[in-house]
Amino acid sequence: MNYLSILVIILLISVFLQWKFKFRIYNSWKQRIITILILLIVGIAWDSFAVYSHHWYFDYSGSGLSGIKIGNLPIEEYIFMFIQPYFIFTVYKSLNRSK
Repeated sequence: MNYLSILVIILLISVFLQWKFKFRIYNSWKQRIITILILLIVGIAWDSFAVYSHHWYFDYSGSGLSGIKIGNLPIEEYIFMFIQPYFIFTVYKSLNRSK
């Protein structure tokens, strides 16, 4: 299974949980944009530094990545930075709702 497929599955789980428990993650578009921008900036800086300093790397030879890069990161990593925080917030709110 490739990275993008896993991200789509995580997104579908998030949407399902939000639908099932009937809640909103963000109160306004301003809050959504600010949160996403902060997480995107921190994520890009973190990942870029880790790749640059050879702490980790992305293997483009297999079928796991699309091969599309922005800077030194694959496009899937940017998508991850949008989807993963949404997933974490959704699971957190779902667990709090189910109590």
